[in-house]
Amino acid sequence: MKRMMGILLALVLTLGLCGAELSAAAATGSVSFTAGASSVTVGGSVTLTVTYTASSVGAGKADIAYDNNLFQCTAVNGTGTHNQASAAGLLTYNFAENSQKNSHRFTCTFKSKKAGTGTFTLSSDGLVTFDEEEFSVEDKSLTVSVENPAASSNANLASLKPSSGTLTPKFNANTTSYTVEVPYTTTSLSLSAVAADKGA
Repeated sequence: MKRMMGILLALVLTLGLCGAELSAAAATGSVSFTAGASSVTVGGSVTLTVTYTASSVGAGKADIAYDNNLFQCTAVNGTGTHNQASAAGLLTYNFAENSQKNSHRFTCTFKSKKAGTGTFTLSSDGLVTFDEEEFSVEDKSLTVSVENPAASSNANLASLKPSSGTLTPKFNANTTSYTVEVPYTTTSLSLSAVAADKGA
């Protein structure tokens, strides 16, 4: 009888420990953080994509820290809400799904302001499944370089127009000397020139 009670007690303890381990187990999930390009020219834009994946993704918060001297956030696309602290270089995005899905994705676009190398760092908080089980993911970071546009070897003009009168001879990109005949009452003259290549 004592032996039987000992076996039953051992079984109860074993089941209790297994149950404790099962209840302590958290949901698992992952996050991907990618950039549409690793480099852009000054004035160009890069789009970052964040995707959370789990058995079901319910809600969470994403913070993207960036160098606001090099980049400016111009757009955020996703079903969540966002707040931009441009002066601090921080974008905060909150989301909550209203149906069960195994992923949540959003994108944010940044315009480059000057040459340099900028790091974007993603940190996540408050991630839960649709059944409100917590899960966590690692912080992620990526780097995007901003380069000055290459100078063009084409220094020609596409057009040259005086504010009054007409050019003689007619405009030609290879002609570098012109005369303009204007009425006697003209006191000033301006020329409007358009470069053939904006990188010139």
